Amino acid sequence: MTDEPGFLTRLGLAIVHPRWALVAAGDRRHAGRSGSDLMGLIVLVLLATQLRGLFGAAWFGKALGLGFGLHAAIEVLTGSLTVTLGLLVVGAVVLWALAGARRDLGRAFDLACVAAIPILLIQLVATVIARTFELDVPIRVSWMLSIASFAMAGTYLALAWQTSRSAAVPVPPALRPRSRRAGLGVLAVAVFGIVVQGRWIAEHLDEIRPMQSGDPAPWFALPEIGLDALARAHPEVAVIAINLDDPVAARALFDERGYKPMLVSATKDVSIQYAVSTIPHTVVIDAADMVRQVARGSGTDLEAAIRELTGGYGQPRAPIHSAK
Repeated sequence: MTDEPGFLTRLGLAIVHPRWALVAAGDRRHAGRSGSDLMGLIVLVLLATQLRGLFGAAWFGKALGLGFGLHAAIEVLTGSLTVTLGLLVVGAVVLWALAGARRDLGRAFDLACVAAIPILLIQLVATVIARTFELDVPIRVSWMLSIASFAMAGTYLALAWQTSRSAAVPVPPALRPRSRRAGLGVLAVAVFGIVVQGRWIAEHLDEIRPMQSGDPAPWFALPEIGLDALARAHPEVAVIAINLDDPVAARALFDERGYKPMLVSATKDVSIQYAVSTIPHTVVIDAADMVRQVARGSGTDLEAAIRELTGGYGQPRAPIHSAK
Protein backbone atom coordinates (compact mmCIF):
# COMPACT_ATOMS: atom_id res chain seq x y z
CA MET A 1 0.00 0.00 0.00
CA THR A 2 1.37 3.39 -0.98
CA ASP A 3 1.93 6.11 1.57
CA GLU A 4 -0.74 8.35 0.05
CA PRO A 5 -4.31 7.18 -0.66
CA GLY A 6 -5.52 7.29 -4.27
CA PHE A 7 -8.44 9.20 -5.75
CA LEU A 8 -11.09 6.55 -5.06
CA THR A 9 -9.84 6.08 -1.49
CA ARG A 10 -9.94 9.83 -0.85
CA LEU A 11 -13.42 10.00 -2.37
CA GLY A 12 -14.64 7.12 -0.20
CA LEU A 13 -12.99 8.71 2.82
CA ALA A 14 -15.29 11.71 2.38
CA ILE A 15 -18.27 9.32 2.63
CA VAL A 16 -17.36 7.00 5.49
CA HIS A 17 -14.88 9.17 7.42
CA PRO A 18 -15.58 12.82 6.52
CA ARG A 19 -13.51 14.19 9.40
CA TRP A 20 -10.42 12.40 8.16
CA ALA A 21 -11.19 13.45 4.58
CA LEU A 22 -11.14 17.05 5.80
CA VAL A 23 -7.90 16.43 7.69
CA ALA A 24 -6.32 15.15 4.48
CA ALA A 25 -7.69 18.11 2.52
CA GLY A 26 -6.22 20.55 5.03
CA ASP A 27 -2.72 19.08 4.71
CA ARG A 28 -0.69 21.80 2.97
CA ARG A 29 1.76 19.22 1.66
CA HIS A 30 -0.94 18.33 -0.87
CA ALA A 31 -2.45 21.74 -1.50
CA GLY A 32 -5.03 21.77 -4.28
CA ARG A 33 -5.46 18.01 -4.35
CA SER A 34 -9.02 18.08 -3.02
CA GLY A 35 -9.89 20.58 -5.76
CA SER A 36 -8.62 18.10 -8.35
CA ASP A 37 -10.58 15.33 -6.65
CA LEU A 38 -13.76 17.42 -6.76
CA MET A 39 -13.20 18.10 -10.45
CA GLY A 40 -12.83 14.37 -11.07
CA LEU A 41 -16.09 13.70 -9.24
CA ILE A 42 -17.82 16.46 -11.21
CA VAL A 43 -16.76 14.79 -14.47
CA LEU A 44 -18.13 11.44 -13.26
CA VAL A 45 -21.42 13.01 -12.18
CA LEU A 46 -21.84 14.91 -15.45
CA LEU A 47 -21.23 11.79 -17.53
CA ALA A 48 -23.57 9.72 -15.37
CA THR A 49 -26.40 12.25 -15.13
CA GLN A 50 -26.13 14.71 -18.05
CA LEU A 51 -24.82 12.57 -20.91
CA ARG A 52 -28.06 13.05 -22.86
CA GLY A 53 -27.78 16.81 -22.75
CA LEU A 54 -24.05 16.87 -23.46
CA PHE A 55 -24.47 14.50 -26.41
CA GLY A 56 -27.29 16.66 -27.73
CA ALA A 57 -25.18 19.79 -27.31
CA ALA A 58 -22.32 18.19 -29.26
CA TRP A 59 -24.71 17.25 -32.07
CA PHE A 60 -26.19 20.73 -31.87
CA GLY A 61 -22.74 22.25 -32.42
CA LYS A 62 -21.99 19.94 -35.34
CA ALA A 63 -25.30 20.72 -37.06
CA LEU A 64 -25.54 24.48 -36.45
CA GLY A 65 -22.07 25.67 -35.52
CA LEU A 66 -19.68 25.67 -32.58
CA GLY A 67 -21.28 28.71 -30.97
CA PHE A 68 -24.69 27.08 -30.74
CA GLY A 69 -23.16 23.89 -29.36
CA LEU A 70 -21.26 25.77 -26.68
CA HIS A 71 -24.39 27.66 -25.70
CA ALA A 72 -26.31 24.39 -25.28
CA ALA A 73 -23.45 22.79 -23.35
CA ILE A 74 -23.19 25.80 -21.01
CA GLU A 75 -26.92 25.52 -20.27
CA VAL A 76 -26.47 21.88 -19.31
CA LEU A 77 -23.45 22.62 -17.13
CA THR A 78 -24.93 25.61 -15.34
CA GLY A 79 -28.18 23.77 -14.68
CA SER A 80 -26.28 20.89 -13.13
CA LEU A 81 -23.45 22.64 -11.26
CA THR A 82 -24.73 26.05 -10.16
CA VAL A 83 -25.70 24.93 -6.66
CA THR A 84 -22.50 22.96 -6.09
CA LEU A 85 -20.19 25.73 -7.28
CA GLY A 86 -22.15 28.32 -5.36
CA LEU A 87 -21.78 26.37 -2.12
CA LEU A 88 -18.09 25.86 -2.88
CA VAL A 89 -17.45 29.60 -3.16
CA VAL A 90 -19.59 30.58 -0.18
CA GLY A 91 -18.17 27.76 1.94
CA ALA A 92 -14.58 28.70 1.14
CA VAL A 93 -15.18 32.37 2.03
CA VAL A 94 -16.92 31.46 5.30
CA LEU A 95 -14.18 29.04 6.35
CA TRP A 96 -11.52 31.59 5.50
CA ALA A 97 -13.28 34.31 7.48
CA LEU A 98 -13.73 32.07 10.55
CA ALA A 99 -10.18 30.73 10.58
CA GLY A 100 -8.86 33.70 12.53
CA ALA A 101 -5.10 33.99 12.71
CA ARG A 102 -4.73 30.75 10.74
CA ARG A 103 -6.47 32.19 7.66
CA ASP A 104 -5.36 30.47 4.46
CA LEU A 105 -7.62 30.90 1.43
CA GLY A 106 -6.12 27.89 -0.34
CA ARG A 107 -6.76 25.67 2.66
CA ALA A 108 -10.29 27.02 3.04
CA PHE A 109 -10.97 26.22 -0.62
CA ASP A 110 -9.62 22.68 -0.24
CA LEU A 111 -11.83 22.08 2.80
CA ALA A 112 -14.88 23.52 0.99
CA CYS A 113 -14.24 21.11 -1.90
CA VAL A 114 -14.78 18.19 0.50
CA ALA A 115 -17.92 19.86 1.88
CA ALA A 116 -19.37 20.05 -1.66
CA ILE A 117 -19.08 16.29 -2.20
CA PRO A 118 -22.43 15.32 -0.53
CA ILE A 119 -24.39 17.50 -2.96
CA LEU A 120 -22.80 15.78 -5.94
CA LEU A 121 -23.26 12.31 -4.48
CA ILE A 122 -26.96 12.82 -3.75
CA GLN A 123 -27.40 14.27 -7.24
CA LEU A 124 -25.59 11.25 -8.71
CA VAL A 125 -27.61 8.58 -6.93
CA ALA A 126 -31.00 10.29 -7.31
CA THR A 127 -30.53 11.08 -11.00
CA VAL A 128 -29.24 7.61 -11.88
CA ILE A 129 -32.27 6.04 -10.19
CA ALA A 130 -34.64 8.43 -11.97
CA ARG A 131 -32.98 7.83 -15.36
CA THR A 132 -32.91 4.06 -14.88
CA PHE A 133 -36.62 3.76 -14.14
CA GLU A 134 -37.69 6.83 -16.20
CA LEU A 135 -39.25 8.37 -13.10
CA ASP A 136 -40.99 11.73 -13.03
CA VAL A 137 -39.65 13.00 -9.70
CA PRO A 138 -42.29 15.02 -7.77
CA ILE A 139 -41.28 18.52 -6.77
CA ARG A 140 -41.71 17.59 -3.10
CA VAL A 141 -39.13 14.82 -3.44
CA SER A 142 -36.75 17.21 -5.20
CA TRP A 143 -37.05 19.66 -2.32
CA MET A 144 -36.42 16.91 0.23
CA LEU A 145 -33.28 15.84 -1.64
CA SER A 146 -32.11 19.46 -1.79
CA ILE A 147 -32.64 19.91 1.94
CA ALA A 148 -30.75 16.69 2.66
CA SER A 149 -27.89 17.84 0.41
CA PHE A 150 -27.57 21.21 2.14
CA ALA A 151 -27.86 19.64 5.59
CA MET A 152 -24.98 17.26 4.85
CA ALA A 153 -22.91 20.04 3.27
CA GLY A 154 -23.54 22.22 6.32
CA THR A 155 -22.39 19.42 8.60
CA TYR A 156 -19.23 19.00 6.56
CA LEU A 157 -18.57 22.75 6.72
CA ALA A 158 -18.91 22.68 10.51
CA LEU A 159 -16.39 19.83 10.65
CA ALA A 160 -14.18 21.74 8.23
CA TRP A 161 -14.21 24.78 10.52
CA GLN A 162 -12.99 22.60 13.39
CA THR A 163 -10.35 21.05 11.15
CA SER A 164 -9.10 24.44 9.95
CA ARG A 165 -8.11 25.25 13.54
CA SER A 166 -6.03 22.11 14.08
CA ALA A 167 -2.77 20.80 12.70
CA ALA A 168 -2.80 18.27 9.86
CA VAL A 169 -1.91 14.62 10.62
CA PRO A 170 -1.61 11.60 8.30
CA VAL A 171 -4.74 9.53 7.59
CA PRO A 172 -4.52 6.20 9.49
CA PRO A 173 -3.84 3.34 7.04
CA ALA A 174 -6.53 1.22 8.73
CA LEU A 175 -9.22 3.53 7.31
CA ARG A 176 -8.17 3.08 3.70
CA PRO A 177 -9.65 -0.34 2.72
CA ARG A 178 -13.20 0.62 3.69
CA SER A 179 -12.77 4.04 2.13
CA ARG A 180 -11.59 2.51 -1.14
CA ARG A 181 -14.62 0.21 -1.23
CA ALA A 182 -16.88 3.22 -0.79
CA GLY A 183 -15.06 5.02 -3.59
CA LEU A 184 -15.45 1.98 -5.85
CA GLY A 185 -19.16 2.01 -5.05
CA VAL A 186 -19.43 5.60 -6.27
CA LEU A 187 -17.54 4.68 -9.43
CA ALA A 188 -19.88 1.72 -10.01
CA VAL A 189 -22.98 3.94 -9.71
CA ALA A 190 -21.45 6.44 -12.14
CA VAL A 191 -20.54 3.75 -14.69
CA PHE A 192 -24.04 2.28 -14.41
CA GLY A 193 -25.52 5.72 -15.03
CA ILE A 194 -23.32 6.19 -18.10
CA VAL A 195 -24.44 2.81 -19.48
CA VAL A 196 -28.13 3.60 -18.87
CA GLN A 197 -27.87 6.95 -20.63
CA GLY A 198 -25.78 5.51 -23.45
CA ARG A 199 -28.47 2.91 -24.10
CA TRP A 200 -31.19 5.58 -24.03
CA ILE A 201 -29.26 7.71 -26.51
CA ALA A 202 -28.83 4.78 -28.88
CA GLU A 203 -32.59 4.08 -28.77
CA HIS A 204 -33.73 7.72 -29.09
CA LEU A 205 -31.38 9.32 -31.60
CA ASP A 206 -34.29 10.94 -33.45
CA GLU A 207 -35.36 12.68 -30.25
CA ILE A 208 -31.88 14.09 -29.67
CA ARG A 209 -30.99 15.14 -33.21
CA PRO A 210 -31.39 18.93 -33.51
CA MET A 211 -34.31 19.91 -35.72
CA GLN A 212 -33.58 21.96 -38.83
CA SER A 213 -35.68 23.44 -41.63
CA GLY A 214 -37.06 20.71 -43.87
CA ASP A 215 -37.17 18.10 -41.10
CA PRO A 216 -40.32 16.44 -39.77
CA ALA A 217 -41.31 18.29 -36.59
CA PRO A 218 -40.32 16.30 -33.48
CA TRP A 219 -43.24 15.30 -31.27
CA PHE A 220 -43.32 16.30 -27.64
CA ALA A 221 -45.70 16.31 -24.69
CA LEU A 222 -45.58 19.11 -22.10
CA PRO A 223 -47.86 20.24 -19.28
CA GLU A 224 -50.06 23.31 -19.82
CA ILE A 225 -49.70 26.21 -17.37
CA GLY A 226 -52.13 28.56 -18.42
CA LEU A 227 -51.37 33.32 -26.30
CA ASP A 228 -51.03 36.49 -27.44
CA ALA A 229 -52.74 38.69 -30.05
CA LEU A 230 -51.58 36.46 -32.91
CA ALA A 231 -53.50 33.49 -31.55
CA ARG A 232 -56.65 35.59 -31.10
CA ALA A 233 -56.39 37.20 -34.52
CA HIS A 234 -55.86 33.87 -36.32
CA PRO A 235 -58.09 31.15 -34.87
CA GLU A 236 -57.42 29.10 -38.01
CA VAL A 237 -53.88 28.29 -36.85
CA ALA A 238 -52.47 26.78 -33.67
CA VAL A 239 -50.06 29.05 -31.80
CA ILE A 240 -48.22 27.28 -29.01
CA ALA A 241 -45.88 29.09 -26.63
CA ILE A 242 -43.39 27.00 -24.68
CA ASN A 243 -41.86 28.46 -21.54
CA LEU A 244 -38.29 27.43 -20.70
CA ASP A 245 -37.93 29.55 -17.57
CA ASP A 246 -39.59 29.66 -14.17
CA PRO A 247 -43.15 28.26 -14.67
CA VAL A 248 -44.52 30.05 -11.60
CA ALA A 249 -43.36 33.45 -12.86
CA ALA A 250 -44.62 32.66 -16.35
CA ARG A 251 -48.04 31.69 -15.04
CA ALA A 252 -48.26 34.90 -13.02
CA LEU A 253 -47.37 36.95 -16.10
CA PHE A 254 -49.96 35.16 -18.26
CA ASP A 255 -52.66 35.56 -15.61
CA GLU A 256 -51.85 39.26 -15.25
CA ARG A 257 -52.06 39.94 -18.99
CA GLY A 258 -54.92 37.56 -19.76
CA TYR A 259 -52.97 35.42 -22.21
CA LYS A 260 -54.21 32.05 -23.35
CA PRO A 261 -52.62 28.82 -22.02
CA MET A 262 -49.01 27.94 -22.68
CA LEU A 263 -46.76 24.91 -22.14
CA VAL A 264 -43.85 24.59 -19.76
CA SER A 265 -40.67 22.61 -20.40
CA ALA A 266 -38.89 21.73 -17.16
CA THR A 267 -36.01 19.98 -18.94
CA LYS A 268 -33.72 20.87 -21.86
CA ASP A 269 -34.93 18.00 -24.08
CA VAL A 270 -37.39 19.97 -26.22
CA SER A 271 -35.10 23.00 -26.53
CA ILE A 272 -32.28 20.72 -27.72
CA GLN A 273 -34.58 18.92 -30.18
CA TYR A 274 -35.69 22.23 -31.67
CA ALA A 275 -32.18 23.74 -31.58
CA VAL A 276 -33.21 26.64 -29.35
CA SER A 277 -30.29 29.00 -28.92
CA THR A 278 -32.00 32.38 -28.39
CA ILE A 279 -35.29 33.62 -26.95
CA PRO A 280 -37.68 34.00 -28.67
CA HIS A 281 -37.22 31.01 -30.96
CA THR A 282 -40.03 30.60 -33.48
CA VAL A 283 -40.75 27.42 -35.45
CA VAL A 284 -43.38 27.31 -38.19
CA ILE A 285 -44.77 23.81 -38.86
CA ASP A 286 -47.16 22.96 -41.68
CA ALA A 287 -50.12 20.59 -41.68
CA ALA A 288 -47.88 17.68 -42.65
CA ASP A 289 -45.79 18.25 -39.52
CA MET A 290 -42.87 19.53 -41.56
CA VAL A 291 -40.76 22.46 -40.40
CA ARG A 292 -41.28 25.36 -42.82
CA GLN A 293 -39.42 28.16 -41.08
CA VAL A 294 -37.06 28.62 -38.14
CA ALA A 295 -36.46 32.12 -36.80
CA ARG A 296 -34.09 32.92 -33.95
CA GLY A 297 -34.57 36.18 -32.10
CA SER A 298 -37.23 38.86 -32.36
CA GLY A 299 -38.59 40.51 -35.49
CA THR A 300 -40.13 37.40 -37.06
CA ASP A 301 -42.96 38.21 -39.49
CA LEU A 302 -45.46 35.56 -38.43
CA GLU A 303 -48.22 37.26 -40.39
CA ALA A 304 -46.26 36.57 -43.59
CA ALA A 305 -45.75 32.98 -42.52
CA ILE A 306 -49.48 32.58 -41.97
CA ARG A 307 -50.28 34.04 -45.39
CA GLU A 308 -47.82 31.68 -47.03
CA LEU A 309 -49.24 28.59 -45.36
CA THR A 310 -52.90 29.51 -45.75
CA GLY A 311 -52.62 30.98 -49.20
CA GLY A 312 -53.73 34.33 -47.84
CA TYR A 313 -57.33 33.18 -47.39
CA GLY A 314 -57.24 32.32 -43.72
CA GLN A 315 -57.98 28.68 -44.38
CA PRO A 316 -56.82 26.23 -41.69
CA ARG A 317 -54.30 24.54 -44.01
CA ALA A 318 -51.47 24.53 -41.46
CA PRO A 319 -50.81 25.06 -37.77
CA ILE A 320 -48.08 27.35 -36.52
CA HIS A 321 -46.16 26.38 -33.42
CA SER A 322 -44.13 29.06 -31.69
CA ALA A 323 -41.58 28.06 -29.02
CA LYS A 324 -40.61 31.12 -26.98
